[in-house]
Amino acid sequence: MKRIVFITACLAPGKDGLGDYSRVLAEACSKQGHAVGLVALHDPFCEEEQTESLVGLSCLRLPTAASWAQRVDRARSWVSEFGAEETFFQFVIYGYHPKGLPFQAMPHLMKLLKGLPGLSIMYHEPWIGRAKNEAFHHRVIGSLQRGMIRQMHRQALPYHAFTSNPAFQGLLQHHGMPTEVLPLPSNIPFRPEQAHLFPAWIQSQGVSLSSDTLSLGHFGRIPHQWQWENLLEHLPSLCLRTNKKKAAFIFAGRSDRESSRQLVREFQKKAPGIQVLHLGPQSPEMISSFLQYIDLGIATTSPQILGKSGAFAAYREHGLPVILAGEAENFRLPLPQHAVTDYPRCFSMDAIPGQLSSWIAYPLPQDTVQTVAQQFLQAYPPKESVYESSRH
Repeated sequence: MKRIVFITACLAPGKDGLGDYSRVLAEACSKQGHAVGLVALHDPFCEEEQTESLVGLSCLRLPTAASWAQRVDRARSWVSEFGAEETFFQFVIYGYHPKGLPFQAMPHLMKLLKGLPGLSIMYHEPWIGRAKNEAFHHRVIGSLQRGMIRQMHRQALPYHAFTSNPAFQGLLQHHGMPTEVLPLPSNIPFRPEQAHLFPAWIQSQGVSLSSDTLSLGHFGRIPHQWQWENLLEHLPSLCLRTNKKKAAFIFAGRSDRESSRQLVREFQKKAPGIQVLHLGPQSPEMISSFLQYIDLGIATTSPQILGKSGAFAAYREHGLPVILAGEAENFRLPLPQHAVTDYPRCFSMDAIPGQLSSWIAYPLPQDTVQTVAQQFLQAYPPKESVYESSRH
């Protein structure tokens, strides 16, 4: 049995995707027989320190109102009291500053990480300004972020470093941070016993979706740029391949309300016969029911970094065919320029598979959480850090 502590910025359930991810993966490690704890270093949803149990796991949540020195000292003592043998730091730079420039936080984070036992780091998102077509100010901010992350990595001396996709792996490697790819598990577990929830919601809205309707679903935030016009143009082909006469779009999860309204107006203008429904933020059980109901999942993340998408992980968990509708990220470095995934049921709009009807009729749900937990656990006992010589 291992004693592992997951460390992230925020652990408020349903409020922070990275916190939800940490909790789900920690729970999976616990189910495999390990003692697991959770620490939130920068939680804006608690006014004072909270020590509580989340999904049966010991948890420490530290408020943003406390000073960084106080939080680092408290986190270090809590990890020590827990008897942690291994620590897994989940990092997104925006978790520590709304504009992604945590100049105040970074020295304290480095101080904390340097003393943690068996440290691994998961880089969920490196830095902005990666693409050729990004605005100059994004490239400036990205350069500052990259400098902070490189300094943190070199001082922390992790035994393992992970990221979610080969493109980010290549980006980090290029800047002196070797990583392994650890896929994201789904935050939405497959719940077949809850399949009735979404059809009941549809009925309560007075909406009718007939059996000859192709239901396309999008889960998560709606990005400002994605290939929605291209998707509308390919709808006749999608309907033809699936023997459907019409189509409906269903959007679920948190999204900017005005962006959603604007998208509906654009859809109605371009294709007035299409039904558009908004489910909004819901419980994991309702989202699972929604994912079991729809025929196709829409992935709006750039295909090259598909592995970073929690929505894609949820589609995969539920065995859905996934259509790639994200704008390509034109990296400035020679990184993968296409989707890299071992999931066979995803496709681009210009390559609609002949077996699509079969995929819709026979979904293949996967337990992504236990699979990823096992992959993480197998990385230990820690191999010698690539920086091990610096420790002595």
